[in-house]
Amino acid sequence: MINVRQLTSERDYNAWVTPRLARLPLRHQTAYAADSAERQLGTYSFLARRDRRLRPDTLREITNTVWGYVAGEKVPEAKLANSQERIEALIPDLDDSHAPENASLILSAAGAVAYAVRSCISETTTNARAAGTCAIEAVHEWVGNLLHPGLSVLKPAEITAWQRSIDQHPLMIRELDHVQTVMQFLSETAELDHHSCRALRGLWPLRNKSNIDLE
Repeated sequence: MINVRQLTSERDYNAWVTPRLARLPLRHQTAYAADSAERQLGTYSFLARRDRRLRPDTLREITNTVWGYVAGEKVPEAKLANSQERIEALIPDLDDSHAPENASLILSAAGAVAYAVRSCISETTTNARAAGTCAIEAVHEWVGNLLHPGLSVLKPAEITAWQRSIDQHPLMIRELDHVQTVMQFLSETAELDHHSCRALRGLWPLRNKSNIDLE
């Protein structure tokens, strides 16, 4: 499987994912983005029970629209544009003093959906890759807080050990193993339809749980 030491920095993740995404058809790239968004919906739903400003039904609806596009449905451009506007309105400003609790996890979840919508419109790999980055960043933050609660400042000599502890955590290893599994599935699947999309979504082993085990 993936050598986690090679992929946990954003630079190394980009270097690994970008050429593999670029070899895939455009709808396959969007499938990668949709999958990255899908496995964060449980996190958003969990946090929505604590903050009524969040809109989990909207995230689910828009993610389903992206899956429809991936499966070959004719999604009107106006619907995609409307979806993009609606999801971007749900992305929190981390500098806002009234930002919700766990705003960065909300940002990762909503951001992945936004990138997935953009991937339906754009013909570049950038958005699909960014959706995957959102998923990995969510795991990185969650594991970092689990292992080192309250830590805000690191000495230079501590950074390598801190990063290694996150890299070797089961949640991060599972996330990166799943990235490889999805990439392999997409590279081996010539055509995407509703059946193959169900198979792709079924690769995630935790059903409704997110990539940080929330639902």
